[in-house]
Amino acid sequence: MNRAFNSYYGICAYDRARTKTPYNKIMKTNTSQLPPYGYMNVVTLEDLSLPAPSDWRPPAHLKASGIEKAWIKWRDDRTDEIAEVLWPIFETSSGHWKGASAKFMDDLTRTDLDLMLAIQEENPLGMELSADGKSLDSPTHLQFFAEEDVNVPRFGVNYNFYDRTIQNDAFRAVGVLFFRGLDSKVGGSSVQWKQRFRRPRPYQTALLFGSKYKQFHHRPAKSSYTPSLSSGHCLQGLLAVGAIIEQFVLEVPPSTTGLNLDCLEQWSVDIGDRRVMAGVHYPSDNISSWILGMHLANRVYRSTDVKTRLWNAIRNRSFVYRKIREWVNAGKGNVYQLSLRALENAAASAS
Repeated sequence: MNRAFNSYYGICAYDRARTKTPYNKIMKTNTSQLPPYGYMNVVTLEDLSLPAPSDWRPPAHLKASGIEKAWIKWRDDRTDEIAEVLWPIFETSSGHWKGASAKFMDDLTRTDLDLMLAIQEENPLGMELSADGKSLDSPTHLQFFAEEDVNVPRFGVNYNFYDRTIQNDAFRAVGVLFFRGLDSKVGGSSVQWKQRFRRPRPYQTALLFGSKYKQFHHRPAKSSYTPSLSSGHCLQGLLAVGAIIEQFVLEVPPSTTGLNLDCLEQWSVDIGDRRVMAGVHYPSDNISSWILGMHLANRVYRSTDVKTRLWNAIRNRSFVYRKIREWVNAGKGNVYQLSLRALENAAASAS
């Protein structure tokens, strides 16, 4: 059986278990009428012309196509994978959602919103950092969220709060390497995926789904003017911090700088997690970014050790990943199962 059939069979099994509906009835179910996010603004559209990440290497079987064609083919294959297991593509020509995941996009959205309400009750934005090497006077996640949300994000300016042992030279390099990593490891990929998926933001769907979500709230976010999936902050944070890890693993031994790689792992997932804590992204937006990040890691890093550390960060350090797993274990998040399996497969894949 091919991947698409396996994915669709898994979706039908999930729907049948939930609704007790025979498969032949499920196959006739209409797809969701959730509206797409809409058109992106002209400044964001300019980012669509950005090429592949500058460090991206095409798979061997696509090298003959040339970088641009190889990138488009590889990127679209990843898009199709997400559309099978997590969120569908919005097809502008027909005005319809395309992909097997269209059959459960309403359920995914409601589950996301339910989990977000539970997260907001904990108020994680008001909590201090959880990095083991953090400064004793660590600010809360809210301060970092604000710094990462401005028009020119101040990524890394307060990284010393994550790692109190870092030496001055290494601290100064963190910000430079992060922004270099945005180009070399991510490029315009996040916006290109957003254009295909056009997922509406949580504050839009919370209103559509009625009074149950009237307690939903979100923080002001200047950078939340694009479709919700994938989460740009989540993908960029993961891979750009990976560029820092790559530099210090391959070029400069961490022992000579006082750099704590565990603290970098924590930072790599906190950037995306804070967007969910603030209510501007769904938990499953992060799943999509993690899947795409694991695939990109195979093509943009020179050492497999970087991907290993980033997967460890997701699995063992991400607040949002932990909450998703808790939701699944409690029987409330079955709709996440296909995408979590895809994430595990992407983490184990070398292609």
